[in-house]
Amino acid sequence: QGKQFYLNPLDKVNLLAGKWGVDAEYAWDVPGGKGEGVVVAVFDTGWITDHEDLPPVKVITGESSTKMGQKAHGTAVLGILAAIKDIYGVTGISHKATVKVAGALLPGTDKINLQSLEAAVNELNSGDVLLIEVGIKGAPPPLECKTSACTPAENDTSVFTLIKNAVGKGIVVVEVAGNSDYNLDDSVFNGQFGQDPGAVMVGSSVPTSLCPLDSSNYGARLDLQGFGDEVWTTAYKGAEGPFDLTIDPNDSDFLTNSYTS
Repeated sequence: QGKQFYLNPLDKVNLLAGKWGVDAEYAWDVPGGKGEGVVVAVFDTGWITDHEDLPPVKVITGESSTKMGQKAHGTAVLGILAAIKDIYGVTGISHKATVKVAGALLPGTDKINLQSLEAAVNELNSGDVLLIEVGIKGAPPPLECKTSACTPAENDTSVFTLIKNAVGKGIVVVEVAGNSDYNLDDSVFNGQFGQDPGAVMVGSSVPTSLCPLDSSNYGARLDLQGFGDEVWTTAYKGAEGPFDLTIDPNDSDFLTNSYTS
């Protein structure tokens, strides 16, 4: 936890050192500030639910990808949210919340699994949180030439409707903006992102300056920026920048400081 400066308060000392954060430890002293009584569902491509620094994680529906990067991504997200507070490893910002996952992609494809997203919405109640950690592959001409082309998930009309329904149910929906360096206000999108289904859309930024990362999508639709680098969290041995917790050869005890949403 000592390396998780994103948990730190925003004060002069931390600001000058470039190691300020969301002041999570203050929130932990407030009733409910550790996430007690809240369910967080993560809609992502892959995960390792038996990581030793994670609490029990329920799989709502769908399967984890077997691809290295996708497994690492979901595992990292779970650690930021809910890693167990103990004497080693990292500590989740909402480590008392109940965490669940739902598989974001149709098996063997890069297409969003709409039934899985709907199941996640149905699993949650008012006050719970749905975190959408995937985007839509592809973009309109002339942007589609990028190999990593990805727009926010709400660019799919069915996803847009499901998000709107979830928000209407009282669920807090948080959605990643994507990492393709697109201006979502560009005319090629025909005003699609001038509409807002109610999700909190988050881009990624340089931790010390909060300037958007070169990879992050941007535009008026975004609500805020989150740290896009130097984020210590759970991982596994195939992930980029792994650090073994216990010098053990299995996949379930690694950390990384290279997470980018």
